[in-house]
This record gives sequence, structure tokens and C-alpha cells, in this order.
Amino acid sequence: LLEKDSERTLIPQPSQDSFTHSTPPEPVSFDELVKLINRVTSDPQQAAKFEDKVFVVPAKMKGSHKYFNIEKKKKKYRLDDNKKNVAGDKEDKYEYVMKAHFAGSGTSQLITVLVADQILQPHFQLRPGEMRKLSREDRPKSQKMVQEGGESVTAALSILSSWEATLLLPKIPVITLDG
Repeated sequence: LLEKDSERTLIPQPSQDSFTHSTPPEPVSFDELVKLINRVTSDPQQAAKFEDKVFVVPAKMKGSHKYFNIEKKKKKYRLDDNKKNVAGDKEDKYEYVMKAHFAGSGTSQLITVLVADQILQPHFQLRPGEMRKLSREDRPKSQKMVQEGGESVTAALSILSSWEATLLLPKIPVITLDG
């Protein structure tokens, strides 16, 4: 969620040809993206100009994460409770949530990024709902698995990569990053 205060947030998501865009992505520098975020947060009416626009921006995680949790998915992002996902598995009602600072190449500017569950899940041995259950049954084992997964996420996101950023418009502006 893009917050109106000094914290700017992006949501990275994978980009392995799983997303189709109505317009081709436009490459922008990290500094240009920060300027865009600042413009949209100071004048939310500007956000409408960038709705459905896709930007490709180089960025990497700086330092360790600021926040990590397993949370219940928001209703609008979930399938109906009894539906199955594309792989035929019943959908997990929970997701991994992580916030971290990201920066561009050669810049000291940081933005706070809400990392998408699709990027986090491959780094953990269990799906979020299963990890939550394990945490109640065997806390030391789950803590060890979360620690290992967190280290794997940090290593992967600390490498400069290109991300696709799309500005969405709920009640407050949101930017998604597709990696």
C-alpha cells in the first residue's frame, strides 16, 4: 500500500510470462519511479493517469526485512472457500507478508516494499497455512524453517533485478511490482 506519509510501498510479484499487459511495459529508472510515487502521493488525482500503466524498474532489497508475518488473505484476493487453484489444490487462506526497503542501483533513496506472497512462497518449505499450523504444533521447528526461508528470501531479493511496477487505484494508491 502506498502510504501518504514518508513510507512508500510497492508490492513485487513474479513476472514469468504469467501476466499480460494491455500496453507494453515502459522502462524507468528507480529515481523516476520514486518521483512518480511522490507525485501520486502528493496529488492522488495524478494516479488516474498511470492506471494500467506498467513500468520496468531495476531495484534490490537493502538490509533485512522490516516486517514479516503470516496473515489471512484479503477476501478480494482469495478464491471462494471451496474452490481450487489452477494446480487443483485447495487454495491456502493465508499468505506470507513481508515489508522491506528497496533501492535502485547507485542511489541512496529507499522505498518500502510489500513483497508479494508469490515471491515469498518458493523460499519456504511449507505453504503459509501449513506453516501457521506447524507453529502451533512445533514452534521451534517452525521458527527454524521461517528463519531459513527468510535468509533465502533476503539472498534472492538482495540481487539487483528488473521489476514490473503497476499503479492500482483502490481507496489509496497501490503500486505492484512484478519481478
